[in-house]
Amino acid sequence: MNKILFFIFIALVFLNFYFYYYFFSYKELKNTSVFYLNVGQGDSELIRSQAGNVLIDAGPGRLILDNLGKALPYFDKTIDIFILTNQDRDHYAGFFDLIKYYRVRVVMIYNRLSNDQWLKDFISEVQKREIPIFIAAQGAEIDLGDSQKIKVLYPLKATDLSPSFNKNHLSVILDFASRFRRFLFLSDADKAALGQILPSLGKYDVLKVSHHGSLYNTTKELLERVNPYYSVIEVGKNNYGHPAPEVLSLIGQIGSQLLRTDLDGLIRFNEDQNGRLKLSRY
Repeated sequence: MNKILFFIFIALVFLNFYFYYYFFSYKELKNTSVFYLNVGQGDSELIRSQAGNVLIDAGPGRLILDNLGKALPYFDKTIDIFILTNQDRDHYAGFFDLIKYYRVRVVMIYNRLSNDQWLKDFISEVQKREIPIFIAAQGAEIDLGDSQKIKVLYPLKATDLSPSFNKNHLSVILDFASRFRRFLFLSDADKAALGQILPSLGKYDVLKVSHHGSLYNTTKELLERVNPYYSVIEVGKNNYGHPAPEVLSLIGQIGSQLLRTDLDGLIRFNEDQNGRLKLSRY
């Protein structure tokens, strides 16, 4: 009899913990969060809202799983939309690990594909699982409801045929407008690509700095135009000199608060009901 009571007690404790965790996770979900994932020398961001989970890139490997384990509740194993912004492996190799544990409902990617075998394997995996593919080009929008939208600012059109294929030049640039704040995701966009959309850009609260803070992707004109309160550099151990000291200096000159995943870990911005932006590091 004592054993039965013991197991009933354990079950009640477990159920209490589960419903407590579920309740506060749901309550927290009312407030949109944007995560900059610490995936090493690679890119990955997560937008979590009541409408669902939008994952932008998946980094170079299994670190994506560790980060999603921190950013999402244990019971949430769905990525509603996966957006691939660049066709270098540090943006999508982690997808092969991701797909083993998470259901991906939709994929967005630019339609000009390189001949990289890993990318072909990525497309093959998506098609094998019968995941719908949509084209990420200027004009495409994702409506998350509650006045929240993700817009594709670049590439300019889905039929772009550059003389030579340049992965960075054709990076997908994204604008996310939450209820009160604006976020700009530059992927690895080069100066030429950024120059084409610069006149249309306004002020942003948070900027994802292009290409891990590379010297060849960020200009003073861009930073002054966007004038972000926060500038996030996603970077890990590398031999490329990322982030470049010159870029760090430019960010300092405009008075933007610098955040780096190699130093700050997983970075989260949570927008409350009054529009305040809370910064957390994991």
